Amino acid sequence: MSNLPAHFIADLRHPIGYPDLDAGRWFQWRSVPLIELSALDTYQFVQSMLPQSPQTIVEVGCGNGYLSLELARDGHLVIGIDVSPDSIEVAERSSAAHPHPPGFGSLRYLCTAGSSARITPMIVSMSRRPAGSIRCSACSS
Repeated sequence: MSNLPAHFIADLRHPIGYPDLDAGRWFQWRSVPLIELSALDTYQFVQSMLPQSPQTIVEVGCGNGYLSLELARDGHLVIGIDVSPDSIEVAERSSAAHPHPPGFGSLRYLCTAGSSARITPMIVSMSRRPAGSIRCSACSS
């Protein structure tokens, strides 16, 4: 992500295409239609898997943070985690670029650079369920 300009933000509600970036033909932030076909579609899928009531969500491998930001805007309590300091910088800049709407939950980004932990992208919704159980939003149970 270090080839991104200092002004780059990843925000689904205020999409900006970056056609001049040398990030590859299918870079999802290259144009607004690509943003809608990739990032927006991912957000809508995840949103459809979550209960309406606010959840505590941990997005492991959050990248530029667009999904964590949207989920916090929906009222969820979100922690976005990534190994890339550049990605976390973009995520924080994107979150700060526009005022948070009424009903915004909470959002915190953590960088695990230098950690020996191996990060596998996933989203976990921490539901209020029996004795510390967690619910993976991509799972049926």
